[in-house]
Amino acid sequence: MDRRGKGVVYAGIGWTVLFAAMSFYWAAGGMIGVESLGGAVYE
Repeated sequence: MDRRGKGVVYAGIGWTVLFAAMSFYWAAGGMIGVESLGGAVYE
């Protein structure tokens, strides 16, 4: 795999980890950014 391909793979892994961290935070009761999920979730 060339250098650009590895960068794309690492970017995908980073995005996945970031999204998972946000989901775990919200599941644990965190309220930062909840407004973006929709009104029913926020209430």
